[in-house]
Amino acid sequence: MSAKELETYAKYERYYDAAGIRTRCFEKGEGKPVILLHGGGGHAETWVRNLIPLSEKFRVLAIDYLGHGYTDKPKITYSLDAFSKHLLDFMDAAGIKKAHLVGESQGGQISVLTAYEHPERVDKLGLIVGGIPSNEHGYMSGQNRLQELNREANTVLRRFRCRTLQHLMNNRGRLRMERASQHATQTSRSHVSEKGTARRFV
Repeated sequence: MSAKELETYAKYERYYDAAGIRTRCFEKGEGKPVILLHGGGGHAETWVRNLIPLSEKFRVLAIDYLGHGYTDKPKITYSLDAFSKHLLDFMDAAGIKKAHLVGESQGGQISVLTAYEHPERVDKLGLIVGGIPSNEHGYMSGQNRLQELNREANTVLRRFRCRTLQHLMNNRGRLRMERASQHATQTSRSHVSEKGTARRFV
C-alpha cells in the first residue's frame, strides 16, 4: 500500500485510553460495532481497505492491539489472555458493550478466546485463517466433555447390544420351539379351512 493511499485513511485514526494503554485504531461509520483484529506482528493498516465498505453499515474499528503498531507496549508477559483483556478494556473505553469480532490469524485466536470467556460481549465471529487457541485456555472443555459423553453413550449402546445378542443366543432353543408351535397352529387352521371350503363346494 502506497504512502499516498495511507494518507487517505489518516483522518480516521483515533486513540483510546484502554485502562491506561494508549490504543490506536482506525474508526469510521455508525451502527453495530465491528472490531477488526490483525495477525501477530501486524497492525491496523491490515484492514484499511475494508474500513470504508464496512462502514456503510457498521461502526468499524480496526485496532493495533496490545504491543503492536502504535499502541503502547508495556513490559509484561504477552499472551492471549493479555490480548483479550486489552480488547475488553478497549471496548469499555470506546463505549462498546457488545461487538462483532473479525480476526486474522492470532487476531482470530483472541476473538475466539474473548467470545468463549465473555460471550455477553461478543455478537458474531469472523475468523480469517484464525487458529483456535490451545486447550490451556479451557475454552474447549465443553467440546471435550461432549466427546466424552458420546464415547460413554456408545459404550452403553455396545453393552446393550451385547446383552441383547446374548439373551437371544441363550433363548434360541425356546424361540425355535415357539416358532415350531406357531407354524403347527397355522398349518392346522389352514387344513380346517380347506376342509370347510371343500364341504361348501360339494
